[in-house]
Amino acid sequence: MSRAYRIAVAAPADAVFRAIEAYDLRDSATARVLMTLRGYGRRVRRPTVPVGLVASLARSGFVPLGGRPGRELDFGLVGKFWT
Repeated sequence: MSRAYRIAVAAPADAVFRAIEAYDLRDSATARVLMTLRGYGRRVRRPTVPVGLVASLARSGFVPLGGRPGRELDFGLVGKFWT
């Protein structure tokens, strides 16, 4: 299954990309709850210093799938989600 989403943002693309890269998933209550429910929250050692989005995703088991540097990030998970 594949999904694509798009939203218009009134800001320069490079500024938006830098903000996304700097975002720490620990700042999102929704992301913390979802990661904990999936079991990633208890397996991942939480660093005490803020980390960017790419590092947060990598620490949670996500793998980079491609993307365009400076324009797009693509990450995914591989696993047997029904077990």
